[in-house]
Amino acid sequence: MKTLKHISILTLLLLMLGCNASPQPIDYGSDGCSYCKMTIVDKTHAAEIVNQKK
Repeated sequence: MKTLKHISILTLLLLMLGCNASPQPIDYGSDGCSYCKMTIVDKTHAAEIVNQKK
């Protein structure tokens, strides 16, 4: 029973630490749009949206 308790606590901790949704810097010239696959080269027209979906 102790092993099950330890495994469940470890699993919960890993899930909590693994779900980090934060904005990442855009690498102009090599990052691309996930929808149309065009490369992002102009800083004026670049943006990032962070949501719950992956």
